[in-house]
Amino acid sequence: MSAFKLENCKKILSWRIGKFAAVFKSLVVKSCSEAIRSSTSKIEKKQHFILSSSIKNKGHIKHIHTYTKFDKSYINSYLTGLIEGSGALLVPKFINNTYYPSIRTRFNVKNLPLLIYIQSKLGYGSIKRFNGDKSYFWIIDQKMDILDMVMRIRPNIKTYDKFYYIQVLMDYYGLEKYDSFVWDGEKSDLCLWDNIKNTPWFSGFLECKGEFFVTEKHNTILCRFQLQWQDFLNKNKSKYLKKENTIQNIAKIFSSELVVEKKSNYLNYIITTINKASNYLLVSYLRRFQLFGYKHLDFLDWKQVLKINNEEIIDTIKIFNIKSEMKENRKDFSWNHLMSFYK
Repeated sequence: MSAFKLENCKKILSWRIGKFAAVFKSLVVKSCSEAIRSSTSKIEKKQHFILSSSIKNKGHIKHIHTYTKFDKSYINSYLTGLIEGSGALLVPKFINNTYYPSIRTRFNVKNLPLLIYIQSKLGYGSIKRFNGDKSYFWIIDQKMDILDMVMRIRPNIKTYDKFYYIQVLMDYYGLEKYDSFVWDGEKSDLCLWDNIKNTPWFSGFLECKGEFFVTEKHNTILCRFQLQWQDFLNKNKSKYLKKENTIQNIAKIFSSELVVEKKSNYLNYIITTINKASNYLLVSYLRRFQLFGYKHLDFLDWKQVLKINNEEIIDTIKIFNIKSEMKENRKDFSWNHLMSFYK
């Protein structure tokens, strides 16, 4: 065989090997991709969370959520409760690379799996933890993402301060004439009994402000729920931010005691369940609109103690064993309840 033919044979053989390798590589990549997708799906279904040190923003949305005057979407109502409980809507007077409009919601460090789940479900916002802070922040700072969240929560807002800053955000983005929806703290449908009792807003709010307690007093086991909410003076130091209507309705819904402590620059509202009947009203509500953070686990333990405490013979040892694993003593966290999160 001549040198020329031999060289051609080598080239053809090399080309065929290269083509085979490319096809083989393509098949391997495709197979691996399918395996990864399948594995990811299984992990998501089982609610196993990989806590990444860097969570990237997934970019802009394609549309803005539309709504009626009262939005019956459960997920939007729950998100509103979270943001009203521990969120802030920020519009700085001077906008630059350091200061810009954003919606920031604080999450207890133990609620990181819930935060990651919500962020991945909506597909926007970043998660940050600042030095020395024991909380994580969900920060929404892209225009279309902010507007999507505004349209989600605005129909469900229960307090004037958040409603006011939503209007400021809409004014900033040129949407001040979007509709004629005007706040009326005394008559607003948003604050009425039914719109609190029959929506998940309060469960989202409870994630931030509520606590479950099991205590002993005079050899009697007491189960109580307590919620605290501060109402600060506005900038003019002349009036509060109109939370009375909402807080009074919450107390009425759960037949609970409402105490108002007046401080130098704010009112401190304290709602406490006072008896078995008020506790079971809360249990009934949370069966319908469950919690999704770590307080769901405290609620389950609290409810178990409530049941034991109602038996003819009270097993105090079992109660104290349950109590010893609640709240700050809890070491094991299960997040299977996130599988029931709103669609």
